[in-house]
Amino acid sequence: MKDYLSEQWRPILRHNNLDSFVCLWSVDAGWFEDPNERRGGWSGVSRCELELPEGGRTAVFLKRQENHTTRTLLHPFGLATFVREMRNILMFKRARVPALEPVLSWSQTPG
Repeated sequence: MKDYLSEQWRPILRHNNLDSFVCLWSVDAGWFEDPNERRGGWSGVSRCELELPEGGRTAVFLKRQENHTTRTLLHPFGLATFVREMRNILMFKRARVPALEPVLSWSQTPG
């Protein structure tokens, strides 16, 4: 899966010094949804407040996963769960089905 970055959110992320994978992965935010540990890894969600370049604030949810995979007939050895989730979100958007707005997705790891 290709990396994804919403052009609308690029200046907001840059304004908050969150325009790189390492910076986003390192965000110190408490868990909104405690990480679950299964599928060979973990996955959790944090809520982050971001400053807007023109003033004010907005909130985003940051989902982080590591080695969290799904096994299917097409992917018996596992497919990263975020890949499946992101494909579904983008499919819904193309079909004009109400869905969350993806801000970004990176497929690399922090190492």
